[in-house]
Amino acid sequence: MHGLFIVLEGPDGTGKSTLAKLLVADLRSLGHDVVATREPGGTPLGQKIRELILNSKGPDLGHCSEMLLYAADRAQNISEIVQPALAQGRVVLAERYVDSSLAYQGYGLGWDLEAIRSVNEIATGGLRPHLTILLDPGPHGLEESLSRAVSVSDTDSDSDSGGAAGGAGKKEKGGDRIEKRGTAFYRRVREGYLQLAAQNTDRRYEIVNCHGLSIAELQKILLDIIVRVIAEKSV
Repeated sequence: MHGLFIVLEGPDGTGKSTLAKLLVADLRSLGHDVVATREPGGTPLGQKIRELILNSKGPDLGHCSEMLLYAADRAQNISEIVQPALAQGRVVLAERYVDSSLAYQGYGLGWDLEAIRSVNEIATGGLRPHLTILLDPGPHGLEESLSRAVSVSDTDSDSDSGGAAGGAGKKEKGGDRIEKRGTAFYRRVREGYLQLAAQNTDRRYEIVNCHGLSIAELQKILLDIIVRVIAEKSV
């Protein structure tokens, strides 16, 4: 089988980090050779970028600087982790990819979407996921998801937050730099994700409504989707 690139997307607090760990274990138990990565922070350089972006007590970052730092992290992750694994025929499961930049910096902050696409086309060499799974909390679950993300950031240095996966590497009361942008920002982010899913008719995009579902229930749903896509690709 050729390599398979799978991406988990969604607003903060939807369980991407937890689910990624569980799914990697499940897929390996089924005999699949899986590589896990995340954005930002999937490489040693990426971890330094992650800490710089998400630390709310760090330097004040302009929106352009933030977008370019995410792209730099992504470029390093693609060249160091993703492309080599795909070339070896492995399954790559990533927490976040280009759609996070479009949703957060584009729809959330109002940056020009085509500018973000152009920068990321360079950063990724045009690499597209074979499957993107969007974890959508729904309009009524968004605040709950954000509260969960902030709570995890307060207690866990590896949280599912930051507009590109995970916490800042340091515990921060009240959430990291991205989480502190508030509910209105996250409403725009969620709407952006839904628009991206509707627009991406050229690739596999699955939307999973995660509101009210347990991690175990989501794990089963996502595993079924992934196993089905792997089987289709193997034919």
